[in-house]
Amino acid sequence: MYILGICDNGDVLATFKIINVVIKLIKIIVPIALIVSGMIDFFKAVLNHEEINMTSKLFVNKIAAAVIVFLVPTLVHITIDLVDPNSVSYAGCIANANDEMIDEAYSKTSEKYIAEVKRTLLNSDYVIAKTSLNKIKSEELKEPLKQDLDDLYQYVQLYESIDTVASNYNRDAYAELKKKIDNVSDEKIKKRLNEKLKDTFKSKSSLAEFNRDPNSDLYSNLKPLTGITLKEVLKKNGSSVEELNRKIQTAVENAGVGTRKAVAMAGMTLIDELSRMGYYMFYDWGGKWFNVGVDGNWGSKINPPYCSSYDDPSYCLNTFIWKGFDCSGFADWAIIQGFQSTDSKYRYNNSSSYSTKSLSSSKAVCDIGDTLNSSTHVVLVIGIDDKNQRYLIEESTTGSANRLRISYKSFNEPGYVCYKYNFYKN
Repeated sequence: MYILGICDNGDVLATFKIINVVIKLIKIIVPIALIVSGMIDFFKAVLNHEEINMTSKLFVNKIAAAVIVFLVPTLVHITIDLVDPNSVSYAGCIANANDEMIDEAYSKTSEKYIAEVKRTLLNSDYVIAKTSLNKIKSEELKEPLKQDLDDLYQYVQLYESIDTVASNYNRDAYAELKKKIDNVSDEKIKKRLNEKLKDTFKSKSSLAEFNRDPNSDLYSNLKPLTGITLKEVLKKNGSSVEELNRKIQTAVENAGVGTRKAVAMAGMTLIDELSRMGYYMFYDWGGKWFNVGVDGNWGSKINPPYCSSYDDPSYCLNTFIWKGFDCSGFADWAIIQGFQSTDSKYRYNNSSSYSTKSLSSSKAVCDIGDTLNSSTHVVLVIGIDDKNQRYLIEESTTGSANRLRISYKSFNEPGYVCYKYNFYKN
């Protein structure tokens, strides 16, 4: 079976074809050279009146050698066939190697490679299949295989583009990709693409996997996290503070600790996890949490420890009841999670960490992870919608919303400037 496999290899057969030509040349050239050499020696002996018997014997030996050289390949082939009549020997491959046989071998190999492309949808396997296909000289054999591979290429491109979309925050690109996958007619390939989509977004934790439409039903009919603690809500939904912290940490690590994406991911993980459980975090003026992770007591009335530093501690205790975040409290919390560090240099209002820039009316000035600041409010930028000239933001806001949420701000939002931070890795 091993020899049979080798003899079905187009590259091996192409080599054997060359060997076959060389052997044929040897079978012709060497015997002729021996015979001619013997004849020359014989005629020299006659002309020079040398010993004819010795020369004749040498001439006969050269003829015998010529016959042996001519017959050796055939004798070897016969001997192998006698030992194992059912084998396909190297000698057989050498003897039968021709363009047609080579094309058939490349065709069979290409079929296997194309089947592998269909199974994996990997571009690396596609390149291997295409390389094998290009070795086929017969257009009759190549054309149907080429058509099959060309048909698969669109799925290979879809498969490869999943990683690309997962690495950015373009919700529209994600939706378009999902639509293309849903329109795939081959059910097995569609299943493979959807599995890749699910696994990739789970591992990369891209914002694209979240529902980034502020008007989505996911964010409708939610209850405020007041009168019940985060710990109680998580337990009621089969989770825990520890598990939520792990999810946030995993999202941050997959995005890259200290990156802009990590900060945005931390906020989206908290917002979406709460939304799936039917809650939103209440806006609370003075609400801060300068720690890595979440506080299981969010939602209940807590006396903030920093109240003791106020001139009127009772005012602080009655006002800053710490049910949730205020706007700056959330921005700081998200940045802390993105860096997994409580170092004070990672703060939205640390003057050494940012520079301000006026907003533009037509293009984005802020990047993901920067903030938009007014005299009374701060929001975190998590996406850029060039088409509609607006930022997708995370914010803890008061007023009619009175919650932690995602929303939009225009590129030239009145009264706002961009705080561009220099502490990000990228």
